Order: sequence, then C-alpha cells, then structure tokens
Amino acid sequence: MQKSMSNRIKGALYAFAIGDAMGATTEFMYPPAIRKKYGEVKDILGGGWLNIEKGQVTDDTQMTLAVCDAIERSDGVLSLLNNCCDNFTKWFEQHPIDVGNCCKKVITSCKGKTNDQWIRYSNNPISLGNGSLMRSLPMVLSGQSDEITRLQGRLTHGNSVCDNELTIYRHVIRMCLRGNEKSVEELFLKPIMEPYGHVTNTLYNAIHWAIKCDSLEAAIMCAVNMGGDADTIAAVTGSIVGSIYGYDAIPQRWIDQLNPGIKKELDHYAKLFIKMYK
Repeated sequence: MQKSMSNRIKGALYAFAIGDAMGATTEFMYPPAIRKKYGEVKDILGGGWLNIEKGQVTDDTQMTLAVCDAIERSDGVLSLLNNCCDNFTKWFEQHPIDVGNCCKKVITSCKGKTNDQWIRYSNNPISLGNGSLMRSLPMVLSGQSDEITRLQGRLTHGNSVCDNELTIYRHVIRMCLRGNEKSVEELFLKPIMEPYGHVTNTLYNAIHWAIKCDSLEAAIMCAVNMGGDADTIAAVTGSIVGSIYGYDAIPQRWIDQLNPGIKKELDHYAKLFIKMYK
C-alpha cells in the first residue's frame, strides 16, 4: 500500500529515535559479545555502557530534538543557526549522559558566540565523526536546502567530507520519502563497513541495512546487533527505513517501549514538518 508523506515523515522521526534507544544497549560492543549477553537484541532494553534507562535516548535524539526546536522558532537561516547554537549550549549545560568529543569541544569553546564564530572554530579537516549527520534529519524533513543543511552540520563538524555525506543523506531521505528507494540502491549502496563512528561508515552502513533488509524491523535490528557505534548507526538506519516504510510499519511494542516524553515531542515535530516539507 502506498504510504502517505505524513506517514513517512512520522515514521522517519520515530524510527530514528527507536534505533537510537535500541542501539544504546549494544554501543561499543561487537557481535560475539552481543550474542553471548543478549542472544539477539529485539527490543528497547536500556543498559549498555551508559546504563541508560529503558526507553530513553542518547545524544543522537537529544541533539536532533534541539535542531527541531531551532527550526520551529526560526524566522530565517541566521535565526535557525543561532537557535541551534543556543539549544546545543543549553542541552550541554544539563549534563547529558553522552556527548561526542567534537561536539563537546565546540560547544564548550563557543558558548555565547554567534553561528559564524562556531563555524570558523569548527573548521577542521580531521573531525570526521558522525555528530553532524546524526542530527540532520530535521533539516531534511523541514525542507531545508543542501546549503543550509551543510551549514547546520558545520556548527560542529567543518570539513568537506562531512559536507558531502550530509548532502548524500539529504538526497537519500528525499528519495525514500518519494518512494524512490530503487534509485538509492543504484546510486549509493555499498558493502558493509566496520561499524565505526566515522561519518562515512555510519552513512553507508545505514543505507546498506535500509536497502538490503526486507522490513523496517529487520533493518534496525541488523544495525543494533552489529554493535560498534550502534546507537547512531541504528538511528540513521531508522530514519531511512522510516522514510521508506512509514510509521505504520514500526512494531507497536517498540513504540510502547519508547519514553512517553520523547514520543510527545516526536508527535509535535512530525505535525510541524508535514506542514513544512516541500
């Protein structure tokens, strides 16, 4: 059955958060240790190296929601970027359980500064982690351009590699929202890489699981049970398969297991982006 755009947008947001929450359990583990401890992770369990509460999310979803809020309150590009800077700083000051090293360095050094100062400070050709990729879904779902999507990423990860992967990710999500995942397979499918936190490994592993698995559930579970940087890879995988299969394809048990406060925010921003997407 053809999925509506609203179903796909909501599916992308929810499956992203679910992938994050599930992947937190197996982050920095590898398949033999995962199988020994869990057999196979099929649900949101909590725990992991962060000892996260069941149903809660990590910095992937938290920073994504910070971008969502920045978009909602913005009245232009500069406003959006400055709102992101303010939101990242406020989030960091709440002492989140996990913050990527690159994001931590930029946020602590650029507190109170404008977005152009953040972008100048973050200009670093070796900052190749996935911290900008993991929070870029709202930029795509709200209809932002390639240029604005890259600028938001450059607040913390300022280099051409991250720019390129954000551009590819934006096009992948847009293709999937329009039901054109066959083009994604033809253009962007690659063999599985080591599940590192490198932006390129994260993006292409997520594309691989989303395209090669035959369901939303299977794709997220493959990413989670591969381990490594599992929360981010599973979250990005979730955003892609959510765009393909829609909210209705998400197992109800996963929706029920997700933190109620997170679900309330996802519902709110899904409605906003359905109005904004073009």
